[in-house]
Amino acid sequence: SQFILNNQDRFTFINSTLANRDPYNSIEELVNNRIYGIADIDMYDKVFDQLTVASEAASTFKGRFTYPSATVAYEFTKDFLKNNKLLSYGKIRLSTGIVGVESPAYVWSTNYVNASSASGWGESLDGSQFGGSIYRSSVQGNPDIKPEQKSEVEIGTDLKFFKNKIALSATYYQNKTTDAIFA
Repeated sequence: SQFILNNQDRFTFINSTLANRDPYNSIEELVNNRIYGIADIDMYDKVFDQLTVASEAASTFKGRFTYPSATVAYEFTKDFLKNNKLLSYGKIRLSTGIVGVESPAYVWSTNYVNASSASGWGESLDGSQFGGSIYRSSVQGNPDIKPEQKSEVEIGTDLKFFKNKIALSATYYQNKTTDAIFA
């Protein structure tokens, strides 16, 4: 079979990811609450608006955070250049919004971890094998952590030429990330 490696040492997992090489039991619990709303508005079959809002609370940060977005598009060839032989369709669009990413579990507190000791020669002593031993982690938690947020503004156009035989789309966008989480 293509998934079985012949002559593999049965105590090493050379075909697994690094995160899965050391088996251990753990439980990670997250609680999320999210509300989402959307409104689509079509005016005169040529101006299109979309408004969205999301509000989220999670066990990984304090409080509730709201992420709005808005989009407007205008098909200008329905008002100007109606019977143009060159440009058969034209639309400009503008959008802006904010999205959020919650932090991983338990980064808001300083946790306790299994104690172990190792020398430079390869042997190690794991306290969990002798009735358990823990110490306070050197990785300090952040009780004031906020969700990572990315805001973006985008402007673009969609054009079609020669009775929709050639299409051209162009977009310019700029985004900014704040409260980046490196955990």
